[in-house]
Amino acid sequence: MSAIANGIKEFVKKTIADNKVTIFSKTYCGYSIRAKDLFDDINVDYKAIELNERPDGADIQECLKELTKQSTVPNVFINQQHVGGYSDLESAYTSGKLKKLLQEAGIDTKNFFFSRAVLSTVSSGLTSFSQTLQTKSLPDLSKQLNKLQQQAKELPKRLGSLQQEFETERASFLLNKQKQENVVSSQAKGAVPVAPWVGYKGYERQMKAAIMEISKEKRNFLVPPPDETNVQFDFNAYSLTAHAALQEDQELSRMRFSLVPQHVNEETFWRNYFYRVTLIKQEILSQPPEEEKDHDETVLFSFQDNDDNSSSCEDFENEKDHQGDKLLTHDKKEDKPSEEKKHIDEKEYEGMEDWEIELRKAAI
Repeated sequence: MSAIANGIKEFVKKTIADNKVTIFSKTYCGYSIRAKDLFDDINVDYKAIELNERPDGADIQECLKELTKQSTVPNVFINQQHVGGYSDLESAYTSGKLKKLLQEAGIDTKNFFFSRAVLSTVSSGLTSFSQTLQTKSLPDLSKQLNKLQQQAKELPKRLGSLQQEFETERASFLLNKQKQENVVSSQAKGAVPVAPWVGYKGYERQMKAAIMEISKEKRNFLVPPPDETNVQFDFNAYSLTAHAALQEDQELSRMRFSLVPQHVNEETFWRNYFYRVTLIKQEILSQPPEEEKDHDETVLFSFQDNDDNSSSCEDFENEKDHQGDKLLTHDKKEDKPSEEKKHIDEKEYEGMEDWEIELRKAAI
C-alpha cells in the first residue's frame, strides 16, 4: 500500500474518531442533502466531508468502500459505528435505533418529538423551488427563499429552547409578582390609600389645589424629568397613592385614559406625575402655611334695635362673663399638650419613600 493510500486511510479513521457524527457526502447528491437535513431537524451537530470539493475525494470514497463495503454516499458514522447510507439512516430514525446511538454517544435527543417529516418536506420543497428559480434567472427571489430554507432548518433548535425560555419567563414573573405583593402588603397594613396631598395639616388645601392643576396639562405626563435629576421611581411603592389620586381627581383619571398606553406606558405616566408632585410639595413646604380663617368668630357685642332703644347693663355683664368663660376654657384646651403630636405613630409612614416621610414630618 502506497504512502498516499496510508495517509488517506489515517485521515478517514481520525475524522471518524474525532467527531460523534460524521457524514461523507457530496454537495449535489440528493440523498446526502436529506441525511444532513435529518440531523439538522433533530438539532444534532455533525462533521460533513464533501468529497466532490476535495482533490482526494475519489481516494477517500475508495477507502470508505474498503472499510465499509459501501461505495455510495452519504456514508454515515455515529460514535465510530458505521450506520450506512440514507436509507439505513432513515430506517434507524423510524425504529428508534438512531436515538439510542446518539444517546450512547452522549448527544442530547430532546428534539426527537418534533415532526421531522414536516420540517424536512418544507425544507426540501424550498430547496426544489429555489433551484427552479435559479434556472430562470431570478437571483434576488432565490436569495430570499434560501434564507427561508435556513430558517426552516433552524426551527427545531428554536422549538427545543422554548421550554427553557418559558420556565425562565415564568420564574421571572413569579418573582416580580411576589415583590409587588410584598410592597402592597407593607403599604396596606392598617392604612387606607390616601391622595398625595393628605396629611400635611395647614398646607393640605393649598397643596391639593396645586397638585390638581397638574392634571390639566398633557405635557406634565409626556415630558420626562431632566436627565440630571436622576429620579428613582418605584411604581409599586406609589400604587396605592396613585389609586387614591385617581378617585379624588377626575381630570387625572380622564388624562390617564387618554394617554395610557397610546402615548406613554403606565409606569412612565406615574413617574412624570409624581416627579411634578414632589416639586410642588417642596415649593409649598418651603413657605409658611396659609392661615385658616376662623369662621366661628366670637361675638362680644350685639347691637340690636329694640322698641325702647335701650339695653340692660345686667344682661351685658352676664353676656361678658359667659364669653369670658368660653375663652378661658378654649385657652386651657390649647395649653394642654397633644398626645398625638408627642407620639407619632410610625406605622402611618410604612411603605413611603424617605423624602416623603421627611416632608410629612416637616408639615406637622
